[in-house]
Amino acid sequence: MRGVIAVCLLMLSPVVYAGSLELYMNNTAFQVRVGETVTAMPGGNAELIKGLLFNDKNNLFGEVGLRVKGPVGEAGSAVGNAEGDAEGESASVADSGAQGLSAGGGIKGVFGVIHGVKTSYLSCIALGTEMTFSLSPAVPISLSIEYYTTLKILTFLDADRFNQLGLRLEVVASPQAKIFWTYRDIAFSDRETGGATLENSTFIGILIPY
Repeated sequence: MRGVIAVCLLMLSPVVYAGSLELYMNNTAFQVRVGETVTAMPGGNAELIKGLLFNDKNNLFGEVGLRVKGPVGEAGSAVGNAEGDAEGESASVADSGAQGLSAGGGIKGVFGVIHGVKTSYLSCIALGTEMTFSLSPAVPISLSIEYYTTLKILTFLDADRFNQLGLRLEVVASPQAKIFWTYRDIAFSDRETGGATLENSTFIGILIPY
């Protein structure tokens, strides 16, 4: 089992030049996520996300998807528009440090292994949305919420439904790192056994840009 996890972590190593590494941890679970900027899309506000979570019950959760961040909200629109006219680019609230509300969304493929009465193998294509509110640049704190779900036709293997809810409080500790507290609820509906929660807990973590 440990060998499989090690190989999976190596497969998740970054393969592009710009991105971020996120580490989530608590007493019973650990998750690593790699975000890579998709340079082919204009504005530089799209990321390819790859992640792997495992816990002390030997449950596994993997994800690969595309996340598009929203533009600067109203509070930062005047600055964002002026800079956008000069530079031809837009910025997200979280990355620009501007104050305001940002909304985005994404699509991802997920795969889970849950050990219970029986071992369930679950997979789906999930659609989601994310909203982030950033305080003023003088207070480098942002709050965000994300929610992903799927349609029944996009579920595979033992899965019937999928829901993921995340709440996050992020603080810029330095130009080289951000620290955060997050709550994650990841649950599948199994075709045979009904509901199966893969993870429902809080994590502390660190985001390191590269």
